[in-house]
Amino acid sequence: PLQHYLFPKGGEGIYLCVDHASKFKEANFQRALNAIKMNHKNDDSKSQSGNSKKKTAAQSKDKDIFKLIQMIMQREFDPCIVFAFSKKEVEHLALSLSKLDFTSGEEKKLISQIFNNGIATLCDDDRLLPQIQSLLHLLQRGIGIHHSGLLPILKELVEILFGEGLIRVLFTTETFAMGVNFPAKCVIFSAVMKWDGAAHRL
Repeated sequence: PLQHYLFPKGGEGIYLCVDHASKFKEANFQRALNAIKMNHKNDDSKSQSGNSKKKTAAQSKDKDIFKLIQMIMQREFDPCIVFAFSKKEVEHLALSLSKLDFTSGEEKKLISQIFNNGIATLCDDDRLLPQIQSLLHLLQRGIGIHHSGLLPILKELVEILFGEGLIRVLFTTETFAMGVNFPAKCVIFSAVMKWDGAAHRL
């Protein structure tokens, strides 16, 4: 059954806002809003320059994603898809989990075998591209990335591994939801506002 949770930025817990019966939980929603307001007040009370604020916000998001993914794994809500609204953020958030490991030794061997078979069609120089080496490191830990900046063969390999249940957490842009049908137990949106080239919108 589908449930909707809110996780306030910098928060310590999640709030169930829509339960499995599609019932809206007003009290929980208000608690989440109060937590958001409190975090805004704390942010405003800290006098920082523009660059410092951006750095602090990025670090806060990294910690939030880290906490959420750990909670998801503990509750066995994986596989999980994390939607971010830029290729840069997709890669940044995935790398922020590089110290976590969600796969067994046997799964690592299988991931490496599938990956190496896939890139065998590439020339020797292409196989040494940093994009390929860094992606394999994440995939072996059960972490995947998917966006338009990846080589087509790498996107296909990520889709295969996710479909086989070897990727526990997939960081991707919204293009993954267009034309690709892969079930997930849990979906996270890193933000609810997106820059469309002219303005931020929901």
